[in-house]
Amino acid sequence: TEKPSTPTLAIIGGQLIDGYGGRPMRNAAVLVAGDRIVKVGRLAELPIPEGIKTLDVNGMTIMPGLWESHGHLFHAGEGDPADFPTRFAEQADSIMASVAKISLFSGITSFRDTGGPIKKQLVLKAEIEAGNRPGPRLFLAGPVLRQRSPEADTRNSKFTAASPKEAKRLTEKVLAMGVDQIKVYGFWDLEILQAVTDTAHKAGIGVDADVRHITAYRTAIEAGVDRLHHVFTADALSD
Repeated sequence: TEKPSTPTLAIIGGQLIDGYGGRPMRNAAVLVAGDRIVKVGRLAELPIPEGIKTLDVNGMTIMPGLWESHGHLFHAGEGDPADFPTRFAEQADSIMASVAKISLFSGITSFRDTGGPIKKQLVLKAEIEAGNRPGPRLFLAGPVLRQRSPEADTRNSKFTAASPKEAKRLTEKVLAMGVDQIKVYGFWDLEILQAVTDTAHKAGIGVDADVRHITAYRTAIEAGVDRLHHVFTADALSD
């Protein structure tokens, strides 16, 4: 459907940061039509249509919404992310709604959740999109896929794979849940991770990976992972 172009809101008087590295514009005006910005300029130079709602933000800063590129609606502020979902399972709805609200009020308008209770999160996402709850746009990963190995911490996870065939099956299972991305964690063999990325990409879905070791980093790159998280290593001098 065609987006409205007639301004319905004018945000005036603040300092505007455009997000592209340009110099801040003082005493700016932003005209909004529905949920789209249609004009931006200096207040003295941009005519404000009569009769529209005006929001005076003099002394404040206007800027693009922030991205939370790696966040968790659940297990927030915990010491043990594997233990938190069990201890606070009954409070999941209220915790996630609170994190979503606080995130939005902090200027975060898009939030990539990298693993959580997908069914409950989809309910929250629908409530936000319907305007019934405050919160950012949510991009959900659901269950985290891991490689089964002696080193892997697989507590509270049934989504562990030990072969490419199993990885493909589990990826398809997570995709069927309605996720926006696939999240993987662990020291992955290339063939196993490749099965995940190939399956996700065929469905038009990207893959996010936690990489905390040089081997995991290299494997993720070779397997075609789309986004890397926790990129640090204790073996920075490794070949």
